[in-house]
Amino acid sequence: MANLLALTEAETEDFLSTMVVNKTVEAKTDRLDGVVDFVKHQDPNDMLNNWSHSVSELLSLVMKTTHLVNKEEMVHKHLLGAAQTKSDN
Repeated sequence: MANLLALTEAETEDFLSTMVVNKTVEAKTDRLDGVVDFVKHQDPNDMLNNWSHSVSELLSLVMKTTHLVNKEEMVHKHLLGAAQTKSDN
């Protein structure tokens, strides 16, 4: 990042620190590896709400799939029964 901004590492760190303190960006620095993480961290309540919504959607899809599988099984049993009735006559 310092190379891209044409600044020294110390100047870049000061600039980034100022931006984080002013809440312009959300970042976490790893000085040992020289890495900056700009991933925005969610509020725990929002994260749980998103997770709950995703689980609800997944369960809805599972229920729909189960219903369709059961429907197909009933249709095939009915057709098999009708075919056997015709062959018995």
